Amino acid sequence: PYALRRAGPDLLYAKNQTALTPEQRERLSEVLVAVVRNPGYVVEVAGSHDSTEQDSVSASRIRAVVSFLQTNGIPLSRIMERDYQ
Repeated sequence: PYALRRAGPDLLYAKNQTALTPEQRERLSEVLVAVVRNPGYVVEVAGSHDSTEQDSVSASRIRAVVSFLQTNGIPLSRIMERDYQ
């Protein structure tokens, strides 16, 4: 396999927020369509937080996105997580 340099839209969060907004879910739906149509794709979900937020914020944001993808039929074996604390 090779790394596909295709990126989905950035999801920007309000300070200390980790839940997905309806707008973020809509953006993730675009990624979902690409992944469903291409069974060989593996998705990297990366998260971060700013210096004024707790370290756990980035992990919670990642979990929210992974949960969305799994709920919509993407198995965990096709999702990689990266936390840029």
